[in-house]
Amino acid sequence: MRFLNSSLILGASALIACPSLQAQGPIVLPALADGVEGNDGQNRLFEGNSFRAQQCILGSTITNGGIADIVSIGYRADSNFSTGAPSGATFPDVVIRVYTTSMTPETIAADFDANVAASTEITTSPVYDCTDAGSDADITFVPNTGSAPEPFNTITFNQTTIFVPTPAEPNLLIDIESFTDPGVTINIDGARAGGHHFEFGAAGPVSCPDPFAAYRLQVSGSSLLGSPGGNRAGMAPGDEYRIFTSVPPCMQNALGTYFLTFGPSNPAGLDLTPAGAPGNFLYGNPAIFVAVPGVWSFSPISGATYVFDIAVPSTTPIGFNFQAQAALADAPANSLGIVTSNAVNMWIGDTGPNHPLGQCACAPYIGPNDGGNGTTFVQYGTSAGIWGGAVINITTQ
Repeated sequence: MRFLNSSLILGASALIACPSLQAQGPIVLPALADGVEGNDGQNRLFEGNSFRAQQCILGSTITNGGIADIVSIGYRADSNFSTGAPSGATFPDVVIRVYTTSMTPETIAADFDANVAASTEITTSPVYDCTDAGSDADITFVPNTGSAPEPFNTITFNQTTIFVPTPAEPNLLIDIESFTDPGVTINIDGARAGGHHFEFGAAGPVSCPDPFAAYRLQVSGSSLLGSPGGNRAGMAPGDEYRIFTSVPPCMQNALGTYFLTFGPSNPAGLDLTPAGAPGNFLYGNPAIFVAVPGVWSFSPISGATYVFDIAVPSTTPIGFNFQAQAALADAPANSLGIVTSNAVNMWIGDTGPNHPLGQCACAPYIGPNDGGNGTTFVQYGTSAGIWGGAVINITTQ
């Protein structure tokens, strides 16, 4: 990994590769979201409304070059949203159809009929139907468990569903219609293109606190190279991103450094009170870290920020995980003369064009033509400027 503000290059030994997807068993898409909370939480699937949604999934991520007998799909509540699925939710009128399709996650249209017209239904009847016309059980989301990520709620298909990609229709289209409002608010975990990043911990007490300029480490969600991904997309191979720390005026131009650590984070933090800095913590893995200098940047809007730009090599494996934390000099703050920032945990994810999911959705939704009761839109795809969609668990056999 190359860092723009430093000549430091991390060796290959620091990279931890993720296992490749297999053709059998549960497949979580995007792969980064397998065991990691997604970076978007509003997907208009299984929310507090009637809805229709279509997801286009790269066929190669399901079949691994062959075919796939799809047994079930699953979605999970978002643990970042306080609403999530706090008390569970039941959806009694849902129809699910699956297709092979020529559409891609990038080209999925805002017109449901156009997507279906470019597709071939795999089965002769819906793979799931819990309306009065069907015999499947209502779809129930269990109450939130408080874990991150939440467990998947599984929807088992009612018949054999063999996905056979062809050169003309290499991808999978999932079409979900839900005709009844469950009466509760629920948000499904989603993932935009790129990696995920979450702030955690707290900054140490500074000598001159300012309510309008808090001491805080943040990550810019925008690519420095202009790659699409949306303002909540994270780091991707071959792109560049910025880490920056805001400071109160008294700390501008202070000497400082960034600590980059690798492997599991330490949410509790290493207490620096014995070192003379009460209220300060090191949140990364002290056994595997590097210290790199930042630079000061000034703007009329954001004021002074301590900046560090990261260039992610194109060969960086998906799922590579690391943390960042700043430490700046503040002699009056404590006897050590240093204050540490909060930390951010980061994962490298798929680039936009390679992201396996695209999605269009409409809510509220009444019927096939929507009757003017809602707006169909591409929530994740080229016209939205981002890639992604609801995190999905696909089980094959």
